[in-house]
Amino acid sequence: MPDMSYVLGENVPQPDDDVAENLKDFRIEIQTLESVKKVPFVLLQDGKSLGYYIECHIQASVAVPLIDNDAVLDPDEQEQFRLQRELQPNNPAFISMCLDAITNRQFSDILAELDYNYRPEKPLKILGGQHRMEAIKRALEHNQVSRYHGFRIFFGRARELVFHNISFCGKSFIYFEFKLSKG
Repeated sequence: MPDMSYVLGENVPQPDDDVAENLKDFRIEIQTLESVKKVPFVLLQDGKSLGYYIECHIQASVAVPLIDNDAVLDPDEQEQFRLQRELQPNNPAFISMCLDAITNRQFSDILAELDYNYRPEKPLKILGGQHRMEAIKRALEHNQVSRYHGFRIFFGRARELVFHNISFCGKSFIYFEFKLSKG
């Protein structure tokens, strides 16, 4: 009987065994709206990096204990290089985000990689959406607000996974790129 925990997106090649196994483990270990409703994930592949990912919805009470907002580029060699910029708790946009979370706003497109290799108790390494995750965490801890939020979960690293992040800081435009290689 074929595995119905996921279906392949359009033009997506069958993943290698490691990716398929990680995806199956994710479905068993982390409760998502898709698993509750018994619908398969759609396994997608990023056209540039060739990284496999799914889009799913995880309730705040499930996600918050599993989130690593302090993910590093290379935990073995460069622990000091972080994937996230410093949290800006006094930024008006962040304050607004926290108020939105308390009033039941659902956030989406939080980028994470499933990685048990370092800090295995926090396997969802946040690659993008750190401020949204912090707002979700605060709403859960202080107001018991636990809604489903949209995540893009990457499984396994392609040979070369490149993330681009564009930030606007005041009038300055900052562009940076991280390059993760399969080890």
